[in-house]
Amino acid sequence: MARVTLSVNEAEILSELDGALAVSIAPAEARTRQEINAAKGWKEEKTLRALQVLGKQGRLMAHQVQRKSIDGREMWVPAYTVIPVTKKSSR
Repeated sequence: MARVTLSVNEAEILSELDGALAVSIAPAEARTRQEINAAKGWKEEKTLRALQVLGKQGRLMAHQVQRKSIDGREMWVPAYTVIPVTKKSSR
């Protein structure tokens, strides 16, 4: 079997890692499940059902946001935004 040599420099490796680890910036209105629970006064089960319904309708966008955990560490957690319903013109 033929041996293949690969020549990659450090800058190329770091560039690829930056691209792979890049997290898109979530919009300010993105909310975690816990934040939705608190804002709506819902229990966890109701929030999960609502997110599932919105997801099946194609109206849910998932993001990653940083939030402080109970022990003070910054953690990446899922957050969501809802795509508004588009109204059809009545003609």
